[in-house]
Amino acid sequence: FGFNQDHHENHLMFLRKAFQIHENMVFGYVIYADTKGGEFVHASAPGEGITCVDDTVRAGIYFLRKYADCLDPHSENARRYLSLALETIEFCQCFRTIEGDYYNFLFEDGSINEHGITSRPSKSWWALRALWLLSESLNILSNEEEYDKTFYYHQALATALLFKTELDSSGLIRGYTDLSSLYIIGLSNLYHYSHDEQLKLLVEKVSDGIVAKQHDVLFNGIIDEGTQEFNYHSWGSRQVQALAMAYQITGNGEYLESACKMADHLYPHLINMGPLYSYNRSNITLFPQIAYGVEAAVASLYALYQIEKDEKYAYMMSLLHGFFYGNNHLNSVMIGENGEGYDGLESVFINRNAGAESTISFLLSKSLVDRIPEKYSGLSRIEVLK
Repeated sequence: FGFNQDHHENHLMFLRKAFQIHENMVFGYVIYADTKGGEFVHASAPGEGITCVDDTVRAGIYFLRKYADCLDPHSENARRYLSLALETIEFCQCFRTIEGDYYNFLFEDGSINEHGITSRPSKSWWALRALWLLSESLNILSNEEEYDKTFYYHQALATALLFKTELDSSGLIRGYTDLSSLYIIGLSNLYHYSHDEQLKLLVEKVSDGIVAKQHDVLFNGIIDEGTQEFNYHSWGSRQVQALAMAYQITGNGEYLESACKMADHLYPHLINMGPLYSYNRSNITLFPQIAYGVEAAVASLYALYQIEKDEKYAYMMSLLHGFFYGNNHLNSVMIGENGEGYDGLESVFINRNAGAESTISFLLSKSLVDRIPEKYSGLSRIEVLK
């Protein structure tokens, strides 16, 4: 793509690769990039595959945001971002089942991994991310001629209703608040597009289940992600974002109060400690600290900032994003000059492999921080006193 591309996107474009799936030529994003001889090389996950719905969806979300941020939808940049976003949607189509579930991984020979535990249709993360992409695209691309909004709405709705069968008596997907939060994001996007009351009722049911699992364990107001015992992990923790979006649809102040409580009591500590990996009632796992944890927190704070207009959320967004620029315990930059997001910060070293998840998480976080006023966003690059 020869357009006025942000240099931070260079590595993402390096990860973009063409794949032949049956009669379709599609583009996905290689999941791993290992360093060899000072250069990056594409790498696959043994037994899983080389690309997946999970990461390609996240690239699509980024391209949709960049398209939406273009002042002129007919500009060269806007058309390129549109093309890249549509590519990711087409990629995911190859993995969709008739029922609306999804496979996840693709092997290098173009065959879909149909049986792996992280790939087979199981109403899991990758299907919810595909729902996120489709639901987000409906609200951003509905005026584009190249985009069949009626077709994709019905596909997204089928997936959303498929997950309804997975809700337990508390309103959660198999008891998990992290999966359920991603579900709310997809449902909320769909409701904004269609105003279908059954979607609003689902948002309320799932949100009530999430609020019911808010506890004071180590930090006040943390939403439990475990099913048997309390557990929290920074990666994929979008409960704050989901509840903020649920509030916008329902007007239920309890959802916003719950989201603010968790944000106010957790994220200041993550600014100081970094995006700790996980904790339960008996153990804190500080490392590895990963880009995915930062991105989920930044997205959650952005959702609150849009509603509350409270500058504390903008400040926290920027300071958390500063993890990538050196606001971490090693005072080390976590990105390369081409936007490659390093795969993990350990206690004494950095894993400088730069796969799709880390790279896209950095770009997703940056895309939101770039939207807030400079007086806040500039704080992401302040130097940490040593």
